[in-house]
Amino acid sequence: MTRAKHLSDLFAVEPETWGLRGDPYLWNAMKEHFSITPLPGASDQLPVQVAAAFKLLTGKPIEVKDGFHLEKYAQGGMSSGYITPDWWRDEAIPFLSRALVELQRSKTLAPNEWNK
Repeated sequence: MTRAKHLSDLFAVEPETWGLRGDPYLWNAMKEHFSITPLPGASDQLPVQVAAAFKLLTGKPIEVKDGFHLEKYAQGGMSSGYITPDWWRDEAIPFLSRALVELQRSKTLAPNEWNK
């Protein structure tokens, strides 16, 4: 079994539901963004890292209340390119946090390797 080393490894399993149509494209952009970022050593670091990437990739803070459109994530359709910040806060970050906790519990990654 391959040992998870990078934050992008948490993005390997996708959520069953999304906010709007732009969110899967942002998910993939985050996966790429975190491809060389080591896994966080502590679970509380993950939301901070995701929020920083959200702002970098969208130009807006994750705390923004309303969804917004980004042309770079538009692939056709009515809600194409729309990002749902509340989905990221309420669904994506908890989903990724659970994946990190599960990864840490498994023997896929030894505790002393979590932040290598």
